[in-house]
Amino acid sequence: MNQLTTARAFENLCPDSSWAFWHLKPSDTNYATHGYHRYPAKFIPQLAERLIQTYSAQGEWVVDPFMGSGTTLVEAKKLGRPSVGTDINPVAQLVSQAKVTPIPPEALRQRVAVLLERIGSYQPSLFGAPLPEETVPLDVHERITYWFRPEVMAQLWQIHRAIESEPDETCRTFFRCAFSNILKPCSLWTNRSVKPLRDLNKVVAEPLTVFRSHLRRMMRGNSAYYTLLSERRTLSVPVC
Repeated sequence: MNQLTTARAFENLCPDSSWAFWHLKPSDTNYATHGYHRYPAKFIPQLAERLIQTYSAQGEWVVDPFMGSGTTLVEAKKLGRPSVGTDINPVAQLVSQAKVTPIPPEALRQRVAVLLERIGSYQPSLFGAPLPEETVPLDVHERITYWFRPEVMAQLWQIHRAIESEPDETCRTFFRCAFSNILKPCSLWTNRSVKPLRDLNKVVAEPLTVFRSHLRRMMRGNSAYYTLLSERRTLSVPVC
């Protein structure tokens, strides 16, 4: 089929309003685990759901070679399609793994409580007196000191240290995803800027406060996701 023939084929196509999602609010597109992590150029889950339903049958494999934050994989599992996703970006791999993995809500609640207790045990007054110098590794990369103020870096290190002490791999991935999501608001990265621009006057977020808040949001998302998969009997559908 040449270009002219292709162009003529499209001339007779009419818009299908059922594929328009303009009415959706952010709360509609961030349901379940879709609100775990910011990610540039995410497409809405409703579009992925519609495409999977239209072009595949339950039980057929869905492949996303550029999975980004894993939107397609979550929707595929929800619809009973096993899926495979790849991405060169290690952040995408982390976020996708966290999003597609349902955790029994009560088990997660217990691990979150242990994590927060562990963080508190490292420093009784995490946001009171200055943290001692030994709480931050000596070999910190210069790019980290470029983006984070010393006191914020020390607090982030305490949280990171507690996360890496989590024995359960699934929960550790969940916590790492939450930690990754709070790094930008805790840094000197200019608000609402996609480009890496530094704002030395920025009022940065308090790490533990935003970490706790985002953990609660992710726990609600996990609970909704776990319930949804349980109702649809797709908890065991594989995602690779």
